[in-house]
Formats: sequence, structure tokens, C-alpha cells
Amino acid sequence: VEKDMDTILDTAIGFVPKECLIAAVHRDVRAWCREDGDWQKTYERIKEKYGYSVYGGGCHMIPNHAIMVMAWCYAPDDFRQAQAIINTAGWDTDCNAANVGSVMGVKVGLEGINRSYDFQGPMADRMVLPTAEGTRSVTDCLNEALEIAAMGRRTMGWDEVPRPRDGAMHHFSLPGALHGYMSEDEAFDSRGAARVSNVENGKDSRGMLIEATGLCAGRPARVSTPVLCRPRKGGYTVMGTPRLCSGMSVTLEGSVKSVEGSVEAALYVRYGNAETKSFDSVAHGKRVALKAGKPLSLSLAVPDTRGWPVSDVGIEITGENRARADVLVDKVSFSGGPDISIPAPLPTDQDGSILGWIIDTNKTRNNVGYRFPDAQVLNKDQGRGHLVTGTLDWKDYTFETDFFVHCGDAAGILVRYQGLRRYVALAYRKGKLQLLRVCYEEKVLGETDAAWEVDELHKLTLVARGDSITAHVDGKKVLECSEKELSFGGVGYLVENGSAGFRNLKVSATAHKRGA
Repeated sequence: VEKDMDTILDTAIGFVPKECLIAAVHRDVRAWCREDGDWQKTYERIKEKYGYSVYGGGCHMIPNHAIMVMAWCYAPDDFRQAQAIINTAGWDTDCNAANVGSVMGVKVGLEGINRSYDFQGPMADRMVLPTAEGTRSVTDCLNEALEIAAMGRRTMGWDEVPRPRDGAMHHFSLPGALHGYMSEDEAFDSRGAARVSNVENGKDSRGMLIEATGLCAGRPARVSTPVLCRPRKGGYTVMGTPRLCSGMSVTLEGSVKSVEGSVEAALYVRYGNAETKSFDSVAHGKRVALKAGKPLSLSLAVPDTRGWPVSDVGIEITGENRARADVLVDKVSFSGGPDISIPAPLPTDQDGSILGWIIDTNKTRNNVGYRFPDAQVLNKDQGRGHLVTGTLDWKDYTFETDFFVHCGDAAGILVRYQGLRRYVALAYRKGKLQLLRVCYEEKVLGETDAAWEVDELHKLTLVARGDSITAHVDGKKVLECSEKELSFGGVGYLVENGSAGFRNLKVSATAHKRGA
């Protein structure tokens, strides 16, 4: 609402004590900007009084804060110039550019962001949000904008606004929105074969236009969006869990605007390969012939990936003799629940990192040389550690696994996982089996005696159906409780001050459909 930068900064600094260092930084930098009229001159003043040589350490909060204020002052209405200043100033350009950009983006809006440079197109709205709950570890600007708006409406007590197009995961309903879809130009065979854009589709409606050209044998057009960050060597590693897994389905609805030649289209998913330990396995849905002026409907059932995570979902358009087609996508929907089976240790990349899981333990290793060499072992030296997968889309399912406790204060399995402090667990603790509800505070919902020996293997099962959570050990029901607040979420393991192991993981869900 407020568009005057001085007022915005005055309001912001009003939330911190007047005598604190950050307040002093604001006062100094804003005064220097008014006096200097040259950001590079102001930068030299900042460097002398608040620079890295003055405020060292591993997190340069004071120097970084100073040059961010400088960028806002010298480019109060120009998104591109603010980015030019903050990046040219150097220091921590990742966080500084992001923080300057977030304030400027809210201030100038989408039109202002792209006024003099296309910041949106090269990224197709892709976002990475690494957290302890991996549902939206890979997401996009439109879905996050709607999520933030929904939070605001709940805070204000306003009515919920339904998600566009029947809750579709991808609906392209606002200008420029692409939900991360890009032409796969990094691949030689599909390079330059597709152009992707957000266009109007009738009154008050938008869609994603795919313009596929030069199609021939060995030259398809592929347009895809990621659902998981692939591992990479060097830099930051992003842990997350994919929105798609075995047992789920993808559907696409749209229309064919024009066709020249014989052209077909199909959905596809890319997932990890156990032999190559890289993401080079691809499964396609049924190929459909494209006819100009006709609706288009594509579908795909995610196959059994042997526990390897799905990394991308996309549309492949094929043809012969330099054929071409224009396809307008209205929506892409994900549906169904997990049907996952992993008999061996969890999938890892060539560096040994577990793929598609979030790890909160000191160490996770194969149990080579011990009683169960095909098991995997979790170690947590201090406190409680977790190893989890799944998303907030998961609701009703059965989770079963072989499990043993080597040592420690508590160990067990989780369902309805929504974060490190929100889940339901079946845990072995000091001669007791307990059903635990962790929702910021821990509550024992039920318990029974159990005298397990060290490394004694048991088949543990948790069934989550509606409000009911049922626990089984070696096929026998041992505990049951009602849980209404934690009604959806992923699965995993916990271990507290010790180590425990598992193998033969299975998650199977009843059919259900849930939006993003």
C-alpha cells in the first residue's frame, strides 16, 4: 500500500530499539545518501565505519544491512537499479540481493520488477524453499503468492478463496506465471524446439502457451518443471521431498491452437536410476495425436520408481518432417497418494547423500558388518533426530517397516509429519511402546509394556485413516488413538540420544485428491 521509501524505512526502523546498532546504521546510511548523492561515495563511508574489517565473523549482518539501506535509498522506485547497486557493492550478494529485491518487489509490483529488464522469464518463477518439512522445497512464485495470501486471509478472519481451476497444482492464472515450466534447452536434442509463455485465454483467463517448432525424428520439444532439487557437486545441497511419487497421477487439460504436420504429445516424469545413481530414468504417459482447434487431455500414472524420487514432470511434443504445433495448457493436476516400496537401503547419489528425504541426524549409514547388513542405521548423539519423506498432500495411508533399536532413549516411526515439532510417532522408550503426539509439546496418547532386546527386529506398522491412528507390531494391533489436528503429512523415523535401524519400507495410501 505505502509507496514512499522514506515512510517505509521509517516504519520499519520503528520496530527496533532506537539505541540499537541497526537503528544507528539506518540513521547514518540514510543521512550519507542525502549528503553524497553518489552511492559509491556512500559505500566508501559504509566500508570505513561498518565494513567487514570492522564487523567480522561468519555472518556479516551489520555491513550487509548498511548496503541494503543504501540500495533502497538510491533506487527507491527502480527495481533494476536497486539490484545493480546491491550486487555491484559486493559482499554477500545472495542474501543482500534477495532482501533488497523482496522489499522492492512488494513496493513496485510485478510490472515494476520487469519494467526495464525481464527478471521473471529466465527463471520461469522457480523457487527453492529448503525447510524441515519438504512439501514446497521446490515451488514457484504463483503458488507461494497464493499461500501467503491465504495466510493473510486466515489472520484477518476473512473467507477462504478457492484455488483456481478446481485446485490444480499448476493453473497459470496470473500474468507471466509459468509454475517453473521451461524448454529443456540444456539437452542437445530438444534445444530450441519450444518457446513457453503465459498468454490470455479468453476473458479473465490465462494459460501456458507452448510453441513447438522444427519437430522431427530425434528432435522433440520438451517443456518441464522440477519437483525436486537434483544433487550437485559443490555449493549448497538442498534437502527436500518431491510432490510426485509412485502411486500418484498427473493430468493435463488444455487445447490445441494450431498444428502443421503429424504431431503427438505425452506427459512424462523423470526419476532416479538405481544403476547409474543419476536422474536419467523417464516414464511417459499415453501419446495423443494433436488436432487443431480441439481440446487436449493427457494423463500419466507415476510408475514404481523403486523408491527413487521423481525430479521433473513435463510435456513432450513429437513430430516428423519439421512439424510444428501451438498448445495452450489450462491446468496440470496431481492426484492420488503414495505407493512406495523400498526393500534395500534408501536411494543415494554418487556421494552417498540420501535422495528425496530430509535428514536431521548426525549420521545415516548402511549397517554393513552388523546383524542386518541390508538395514540402514540412524545415529543422533544429542537430542532427537529425524529422517522423513512425504508431503502435506499425504493424508490416509499405511506405513510399515522392519525396525530395531541399538541403543538410546527413544526410537520409532512417524506418520502425519508436518515439521520437527508436529507429528504422531510409535516409539520404544525404556521398556514401553508409546503412541506420541508431538504438536510443539509432546503428549503420550497410549502405551503398553514391551521388552525389546538390543538389535531385536520387529515389523512396525502405523495406519493413519481419518481421525484414527492404529499401531501394530509384528502384525498384532497394540495401540490406537484419535488424532484430529494432525490430519495429514509425511512419514519417517526418529531416534533420540542413540542409534536405531530399519529396512523394508512401505507406504500405501487410499485414493484421495488434494490441492497444493
